[in-house]
Amino acid sequence: MQNQKGQVLVMLVVFISIMTAVTAMAINLMVTNSSSVVKFEVGVNLLEKAESGAELALLKLLRNPINYTGETFTIDDVSVTVSVSGGDTKTVISTAVLGDNTKKVQLIIDSPLNDSMTVVAWNEVY
Repeated sequence: MQNQKGQVLVMLVVFISIMTAVTAMAINLMVTNSSSVVKFEVGVNLLEKAESGAELALLKLLRNPINYTGETFTIDDVSVTVSVSGGDTKTVISTAVLGDNTKKVQLIIDSPLNDSMTVVAWNEVY
């Protein structure tokens, strides 16, 4: 009878050890998953800000196609830099930066000097 009490204690210690390990792995998985979600949300936010810069560049090129070369501005703590280069075909690069995270959008615009400006390409640059 005395031996059985010791066996129950050993089984209880093993069971608690296994449950502690499973709980620790579950918590680790949740922390990792939460970190990934935050990074994804920051990336989506930065891409939206970079596209806002590209849209602003389109508007400014319609108003002043010869002299507009870009600018830098801030939206909600995100620094957005727009640069415009080229002649008959212009390249617009809009870069949004927050901390160590960066998203960049590139536009190719054909005939910006005419009334019928055409966006040939609009891509995220990696």
